[in-house]
Amino acid sequence: LCSQIRAWFGSVLVSDEFLVDGPGAKIEAALREQAPWSAIPVLVLARDSAMPLIQRTALGGYGGISIVERPVRKRALLGALQAALRGRRNQYQVRASLREQERQARELSVQGDALSFALSAGGLGSWELNLKTGELTTSGLFKANFGRPLEEPFSNEQLRACIHAEDRARVLEAVELSVQSGCQYEVKYRVLWPNGEVHW
Repeated sequence: LCSQIRAWFGSVLVSDEFLVDGPGAKIEAALREQAPWSAIPVLVLARDSAMPLIQRTALGGYGGISIVERPVRKRALLGALQAALRGRRNQYQVRASLREQERQARELSVQGDALSFALSAGGLGSWELNLKTGELTTSGLFKANFGRPLEEPFSNEQLRACIHAEDRARVLEAVELSVQSGCQYEVKYRVLWPNGEVHW
């Protein structure tokens, strides 16, 4: 039974005698080894008099345990087993979902690495502006394109201030148009570096 539990099978069906007189601690140890998404349903056929004994066993605190009172009708037992297996199928669906999320996270990581390499090779910087807070988040290459040290912060206000005075209104209009209409933001302008140089 313990080897089958470790194989993550569908459900466990045991009698109260088995838990009270048998290797309940070993079964509980096997159940404890389950993955976080897994909780194998354990159905215990038990008499009223055995309930307190079951609570004192190692399995008494297991969250996936269900008591089926004896004597039990076949139909009731079948219904309990079907419900347990439905719950188990749902757990496997959760596992599949978690695995898909992990796969997507790995894929995004690979894509992010490829994008970073492409940006670096092209001397391109990336940035993100929070329109609600005005907070600007930039890559190191973005700062380098404005002659700014990588370790120093670079705010949206500083960015606007370094745009050449003759280009500033046109750039801010392009930003506003993109925000309002959703059109692509694309504008060419001059910037003043801290050392006084002018760059496009």
